[in-house]
Amino acid sequence: MMLPKRKAARLKGYDYCQPGAYFVTICAKGRRCLFGSIPPSSVGVDARIDPRAGVPVVLSPLGRTVQKYLQMIPGVTAYVVMPNHLHCLIVIPGSGNGGPMPASAPTISQRVRTFKGRVAHETGCCVFQRSFYDHIVRSEAEYREIHEVHSHQSGPLGHGYILYRGGSIMIAIVDYGVGNLFSLSSSVKSLGAEVRVTRDAADLRAADHILLPGVGAFADAMAKLEATGLVPVLREETQKKPLLGICLGMQLLFEKSYEYGEHRGLGLIPGEVCPLADDLADPALKVPHIGWNAMEIVPGRETDPLFKYVKNGEYVYYVHSYYAKNCAASTLATSEYSIPVTGAVRQGLVYGTQFHPEKSGDTGLRLLKAFAEL
Repeated sequence: MMLPKRKAARLKGYDYCQPGAYFVTICAKGRRCLFGSIPPSSVGVDARIDPRAGVPVVLSPLGRTVQKYLQMIPGVTAYVVMPNHLHCLIVIPGSGNGGPMPASAPTISQRVRTFKGRVAHETGCCVFQRSFYDHIVRSEAEYREIHEVHSHQSGPLGHGYILYRGGSIMIAIVDYGVGNLFSLSSSVKSLGAEVRVTRDAADLRAADHILLPGVGAFADAMAKLEATGLVPVLREETQKKPLLGICLGMQLLFEKSYEYGEHRGLGLIPGEVCPLADDLADPALKVPHIGWNAMEIVPGRETDPLFKYVKNGEYVYYVHSYYAKNCAASTLATSEYSIPVTGAVRQGLVYGTQFHPEKSGDTGLRLLKAFAEL
């Protein structure tokens, strides 16, 4: 007996790993209500199960497992779990104009397959239909409409899972004349946050989070930062809100640098910045250190919220000739380059990464997402 040919769910000829926004729907196997239920008191008997209705969904244990892995899909900016299906909005950002990307970024199908596999591994059974449905978001207006409807998640506490909604989270990127501002701002915008590239003290005070990028020489960058008049503002605001320094921006957080002399830093993290070449165990290694290295989380630091969506051993992208040392108390992660190179640090609300999250593909995007949720 000839079975009807299964209709293709993907758009023929479309590259599903290219930058863009995708609205994905995944149904429970047999469309059974496996993920939760809607209390009878919330809706009438004939009411549709529709996220726009705003009714609470009481998640089952399986539903909570689905929720856990759904929010770990790279690029997810909003989602909702309903009793017999789920929706999510996935954004694939551009790679920016930085260094080489690893092998091609995962497609939407690969991301969904990984998500389903994680749920199946934990539960020991297949709970989803074989395929899924997707819609390519064609405009910013359409994105905002979908995001507004689906940027909530009914959980055990009845609260919505909201990464960002309508600019409620504002991230300020300090513009002091150095740094790859476009690549970084594009990555953060892909998460749905409001981004303000600024050298205005009022913007830093109004921001929920601050990013301090940087490329180039330490002394020149520090002089330019001081010329903006923002140094005392940064010291004040880091007592109240998270700040992430990236590459040279991380180095500026330390007390001093020995890059072509001795130069004073912001002093927000104890330690110093020294020439990488002087300490390498293998002198044949090239400096600057450029490329992908595994991020090795320091034992005991795995639960730091910066690593909420990443795991030990994921690869990140470096470009640097100097590195932070004598900072063991604040080190969160290192990468091996014949010696352990300081990769990520934290002192209170002040974070830093020597690698570039905005150039580190999905791993970097997930790390930025975790920072934005601090």
